This record gives sequence, structure tokens and C-alpha cells, in this order.
Amino acid sequence: MKTKLFIACHKPTKKLEGELFQYVLGGASLSDKKEESIRCSKNREGGTDFWKNVLLDDEGENISNKNETYNELTVIYWLWKNINKFKEIDNIGFCHYRRHFVLNSTLKPRKDRWTIDFPSFSDQEQYLNKIGLTNEKLDEILSSYTAIGAAITLPFTVRQHYQLSEKNDNHVYSDLLLVEEIVKEEFPDFSPCLEDYLDSKTHYYGNCFVFPKEIFCAYAELIFGILEKFEKKVDLRERSMYSRRFFISERLTGAF
Repeated sequence: MKTKLFIACHKPTKKLEGELFQYVLGGASLSDKKEESIRCSKNREGGTDFWKNVLLDDEGENISNKNETYNELTVIYWLWKNINKFKEIDNIGFCHYRRHFVLNSTLKPRKDRWTIDFPSFSDQEQYLNKIGLTNEKLDEILSSYTAIGAAITLPFTVRQHYQLSEKNDNHVYSDLLLVEEIVKEEFPDFSPCLEDYLDSKTHYYGNCFVFPKEIFCAYAELIFGILEKFEKKVDLRERSMYSRRFFISERLTGAF
């Protein structure tokens, strides 16, 4: 059983090395890093080592030019639409350049956060072993569970959190109401799952996951089907650049 963890990035950072990891430049069609990445991939001069073997989300069928609203989802969309490039992979994993799965259950997040902060990971092997992000640990978990997600239990529901976040200009609560309406009308089989999740106090953040390939494709078909309709109906005018982002996607991923 082969798992590949695709890591969305938009700038050079400390890079996880090894067969398990594959970095992808999100929003490549809009990025000033694209040319540098191409030069490195072709072993030309003029780029940092970070960009070697980094894939681009604007090759093949893609929505790379929508990265300002879809963010890391442009990488997920690219993976879905170009899945035939990865025939040898059984499980599709996804996370961010600055958010890695912590699969060591003895490490606990702070009470007010869903993350565990590490000041650095200069000794990469030690870091990966400490957080449990290894092929062996993934195989162990996936032998007992269908999928892996990034979850935390909080004292308020998913819906309440979305409402609270509007005060900080992070989220727009009407986005959630619009998505609920779209799901009820266009994706009725998914509606009970979404409502149950919104009333739950277990939160899945970051669109981070590990799915078997066939489940990943079903997930992507559903999520992008909903977001396509959301994109046509939502009014992003008069919003800050930050609040234009489709944070609602994380709630759809959590519900799935």
C-alpha cells in the first residue's frame, strides 16, 4: 500500500525530504515562483534548491488562476483532474507546507489551538519520528481506519465557530448559509452529513487528509461540485482579500 503526501506551498520553506512527500506550487499560474521552479526542475541555474522536483498546479486540467479564492484547493483540484499521473499510488494525502500531520497521540495541542508548534525541525529524521509522520505509522493507521483527518474537539460547535470568526473579518457567516442552501437543493444526500457536522464540536481544519484514491476522487467530485455553484452565487465585492477566501471549503471537507 503506497501513500503519497502532497504538500501545497507558495514560497520556499523548510522542505521535508523523502519518497513520502511531494511538494506542489499552488497558484502557479499567478506566482512569480513558477519560472524559478521550472528552471530548477530542468537543472538550470537561477533557482534555489527548494524548487527541485516541485510540481506545478497549472499543468494539465486546472483552476490555478483561482488560487486567490480557492487557495490550497487549486492543488487538490489539480490532483483530482490529473490523478492518472499517479497510478502507482494507493492513498492520496494532502497538507500544507507549514502544517504537518502529528500522528503521535502522546503529543497534545494547546487548549486554544488545533496545532502543536515546533520552533524548528533542523534534524528532520528526529522531527518526523517525533510527530509520527512516517510510512510505517501511516500504514499502521490505515490498516485500521479508512481515512485520516486533522481534528480537534472544542467547546463550541462548527457553526458557532464560523459565526464567531466573522467578528475578526476571517469568515462571512452568510457563506455558510449559502452553502447549506446549495447542498439542500442540489446535493440532498449530503445535507444530513453537513448539518450533523455543523452541530458537532469536533472540528476538521485545513483541508488536510489522507484518503484511499477512490474516496479522494469521490470527495473532490462532491466538494468542487458544491463550490462551483457557490462561486456563481456568492458576492465577493466589498470584501477584504482575506475574507474572499473560500474558508467554507474546510467545513465541507470536515462534513465529508
